[in-house]
Amino acid sequence: MPRCSSLLALLAAAALAREAAAADPPPAAPIDLTLYRDGDTYLRPTLALESAIFAEHDAWHGESRSVLGDAVGYWWEWAFTGGLEGALALGEFGSVFGRASAIAARSQGLDAAGSNVDDRYAGDVEFDDACLGWRSGELFPSLGHDALELSVGKQKYQVGNGFLVLDGASDGGERGAFWLAPRKAFYMSAVARLTTGPYRAELFYLRPNDHPFSGTDAVGGNFEYAAGETGTIGLTYLKVVGSQEASRAGLNLFDWRAALTPLPIDRALSLGAEWALELNGSRSHAAAWYAEGGYTFEQSPWTPFVGYRYSQFGGDRPSTAQSELWDPLFYGYNDWSTWYVGEIMGNFVAQNRDLRMQTVRLQVHPRDSVTAQLIYNYYALLEPVSELAARDENPRAANIHSHHLGQSFDLVTDWQPVSWLSFTGIVSALDPGAGMRQYVESDSRAWWLHFMLYAKVSF
Repeated sequence: MPRCSSLLALLAAAALAREAAAADPPPAAPIDLTLYRDGDTYLRPTLALESAIFAEHDAWHGESRSVLGDAVGYWWEWAFTGGLEGALALGEFGSVFGRASAIAARSQGLDAAGSNVDDRYAGDVEFDDACLGWRSGELFPSLGHDALELSVGKQKYQVGNGFLVLDGASDGGERGAFWLAPRKAFYMSAVARLTTGPYRAELFYLRPNDHPFSGTDAVGGNFEYAAGETGTIGLTYLKVVGSQEASRAGLNLFDWRAALTPLPIDRALSLGAEWALELNGSRSHAAAWYAEGGYTFEQSPWTPFVGYRYSQFGGDRPSTAQSELWDPLFYGYNDWSTWYVGEIMGNFVAQNRDLRMQTVRLQVHPRDSVTAQLIYNYYALLEPVSELAARDENPRAANIHSHHLGQSFDLVTDWQPVSWLSFTGIVSALDPGAGMRQYVESDSRAWWLHFMLYAKVSF
């Protein structure tokens, strides 16, 4: 019966997407809140209000009360972000710029991750961005306009597509808004960036705004080369110079990545890959990687895209003295199922560690304002846990003897009728494998069904 219900829900969501697309209005001019502008000098407020409502059926395969401490049914999240940003032109000496923003966020009801099991009405207000910077303008004409940029403070920073570094803050718990995750800026950061021609080089310092606070300080460098339409390759080194987490302090990370459309005669073929290695003396040696390929049928109705990705994040072998468990660091949302892989599994169940996942994606565009995706994910553990080791984070993991965690289906429809307004509807289903049933300590084969409606207004 759950499988029939999920199929009906998927078909209903697809029908709604078609109706929305059929009523696609002409594009409207974006709303500009700029208070002052004189050449490169400007002052502009920014506003964003987002909200989502969730409904779960058989969350944690009917065992949410035993896993989380209470039953999960419905909950609601909202977040409001107000900011002020601007720049002051300094003539031949470039310009200074800055941004400050504050976020008010709240959850009502128990979220499916159980992050707010102690407070069903969790939320707070805090600063997100608070940064200042300088751009070189035409000060170094041989390097190009704004070739050099320096910034410091609470700000957002991303490497590549967010496989390692994107989200500088944590959400949920007493902060509220677990799924919306509106906080993105690092608690403190400094970035020096040189961009000239196809080359970009960066030096960075990052301290995340995580909760519980880990006191993690990371420094590193990032290099990227953009080969026009062919794509981008990048190299990154990151060193954790200090952390309250013993397993993280002293960590060295090396990363290589590429995102390419390699065929000059057919740019519709896209390929991507990333490989990363974490070393921490004799304590740990872990690796993570992914490879993906896709093709866009540009001449077909709705411009369908079909893609496949395999991703793997190191798992620990309890039989060895050295840990092979991957530390996912500061990964974040880039697209649906990237890098929260699977709407249920990636958001509420598992972090990117001790996992191998296969993702198949079909994406279509019924109208310019509508994108619909059907995503299939298969999940398996790299190293099943047969005994409770001191470095395990969750005692329930000791019950898992099977590699197979399950498979999921996500139908995602995004609709953006105008530039400042967007809606998303999601229907997801997670079919539990033997490993998942062992984790929840139940033989139930009930599918976990997840429904979400999201809306955002931003200026």
